[in-house]
Amino acid sequence: MSKKDTISLHSVLKKYELNERQKVAVEAIKNNKLTVLYGKAGTAKTFTAVYAAMKLLAQPTTDIKKIYLSRPLVTTEKLGFLPGDLNDKIDPFLQPLITFFNKFGDSGAKTFESLVTGDKIQRLPVALMRGQTIEDGVLIVDEAQNLTAHQMLMILTRMGQTGKIVISGDFEQNDTLETVTGLEHVLKLAEKLPYIQTIEMVENMRDPIVTEIIDTWEEIAV
Repeated sequence: MSKKDTISLHSVLKKYELNERQKVAVEAIKNNKLTVLYGKAGTAKTFTAVYAAMKLLAQPTTDIKKIYLSRPLVTTEKLGFLPGDLNDKIDPFLQPLITFFNKFGDSGAKTFESLVTGDKIQRLPVALMRGQTIEDGVLIVDEAQNLTAHQMLMILTRMGQTGKIVISGDFEQNDTLETVTGLEHVLKLAEKLPYIQTIEMVENMRDPIVTEIIDTWEEIAV
């Protein structure tokens, strides 16, 4: 990776101030092998996961040399055939994560691709994850409420000795027919395994009306 593509957190530290729950989450990801971030829409789960991963990657003394990105390829509507190679097909699903990489890096909109070119980011679809081992890197699995229990177990068992896994999701945004999702299973697992850290993200970081919409929706949906 050339000097101009070197990761810098100068801009993110200058532009973004974390709330207390985000600070706790970033420290948890730094200090634990497996961290689960869960919460309602707009509580900065994806933002925090990407922020923490980039911070680890940017530290010269860290064991983290790469960030792996995964997200179930589930949508609320049929998209039909997506053209292009594997990355072209996956990137629309990874767009929320890509956006944050580009916000956080000093290379702006070129940050994500420069990190991919420098072999610092690898796209890792759930369908191709079996046989993989996460070593010297952190795997971010977004939208985990759309994983089956079987898929979640497969993901968790990819953990290498120098790897980390960050799971994020929202129970209320389950787009599958699963009644008990992989996200629910990993939280139950955490009750029995103390080294799995779970953090509920609670503060809405979008427009305040998002909270009102969610709360009112839950009232009328009863």
